[in-house]
Amino acid sequence: AMRASILIVALLAAVAFAAPFADVAVRGKVTSNEPRVNSLKGLTKEKLAKLFKSKLGGSATECKICIDFMNEAVQYLIEVIANGGVIGGCQGLCAAALKNRSQILDVVCDLLCTVVGIEEFEKLLSDADPDPVWLCEEVKACDYSDSDSANITSLSVSPQKGHPGTKFTFDISYDLISFTGIGSVGVVVFGPGAAADGGSLLMYPQPGTYSGQFQLSTKPDQYNTWAPGPYEFQIAVCEGDCGCTHDHNKVLTMQSLNFTITARN
Repeated sequence: AMRASILIVALLAAVAFAAPFADVAVRGKVTSNEPRVNSLKGLTKEKLAKLFKSKLGGSATECKICIDFMNEAVQYLIEVIANGGVIGGCQGLCAAALKNRSQILDVVCDLLCTVVGIEEFEKLLSDADPDPVWLCEEVKACDYSDSDSANITSLSVSPQKGHPGTKFTFDISYDLISFTGIGSVGVVVFGPGAAADGGSLLMYPQPGTYSGQFQLSTKPDQYNTWAPGPYEFQIAVCEGDCGCTHDHNKVLTMQSLNFTITARN
C-alpha cells in the first residue's frame, strides 16, 4: 500500500459528525502543516478552455477548480439571486455577480452553470446548505461514489497533556479500501473552554494507506480560553464533505482520543 500525506486544500466549516457541537460556537481552527493552494491563481481563459473542452467530471483538476470557485463566489451569486436575479440566463447571472470582481470567476461560473442550466443552477445555490463540495458534485465537476470504504488504523497525540498555550500535534493513518472522486478528512476538538475544527479534502485519491498530521494551538484568545480539563479530538474520513448533510456525503470511519489541558502551578 502506498504512503502519502493528505492533500490539504481547504479548511472545512462546521463539521457535522460531532454531536457536541450542536450547542457550541466553533471559533478555533485545527490546522495542517501543508499549505493550501488555490487552483484559480494563475488560471487563464485559455487554460480553462483546454480543461473543460469535454464534458465535466473525471478530473481532479476540474473538481478542485470548481470547489475553489464555489468557496469564493457562492455568496455573491446568492446575493444576486436573492435580489430577484437577472435576465440573460447563465451569462447574465454570472456577469452580474462576478464580472467586476474577477474575469476568471465569471468564466468558470458560466461554464458550470451551462452544464445544468440556469434554473437548476439557481435552485442549487438557493439551498439552505450550499456546500461547495456538494454543489460541484451536482454540476458534474466532481465525481463521487456511494460505495466508498475506509478505515482509520492509528491515531495519536503529542504531548498528551500541557498548559494553555501548548501546541498539540495529532498524527493519523488510514486506509482507503475503495474510493472514487472526492472525499475529506474532518476534525473537531471540544472541551470545557474551547471548540475548534478543521480538515482537508481528498482529491481523487487511489486506494491505499495514507497518513496526515494536524496541529492545534491552545493559546487563549477572545474566543477560546482553553481552560484546564479534559478535551476530545475527533477525526473522520468521509465520502464527499464531512461537514455536508446532502446525498453522496457521509462519514465512512471515525475515531477519537482525549488530551488534557493542565493548570499552571
